[in-house]
Amino acid sequence: MLNSTPNRLPPTQRKEGWSYGTLHARNNELRHGPCRRYLRRVRHSTLYATGLRLWAGSGVDGEGNAHLMARLGSVVCFAACIAIVLFALWLMIPMFH
Repeated sequence: MLNSTPNRLPPTQRKEGWSYGTLHARNNELRHGPCRRYLRRVRHSTLYATGLRLWAGSGVDGEGNAHLMARLGSVVCFAACIAIVLFALWLMIPMFH
């Protein structure tokens, strides 16, 4: 399978029938396959769900003790979710590069 893009590898590293374009496309296909995208979504959803569960359990109990560690954990989870979304937007919008 030959690609129409010129071969950019040095002559000592060239393989017959391969070009830089096909190698790059094959690496992207392996790196960004549908399974990897699904796992990223599951990871983000799990992080958000964990933040919600921690937020719900961070109230004040019957004795008046506050659960500050649970509240802090939920804030960290939400901050990580926001950072992930902002990074994804930065990657998608070329004006920010």
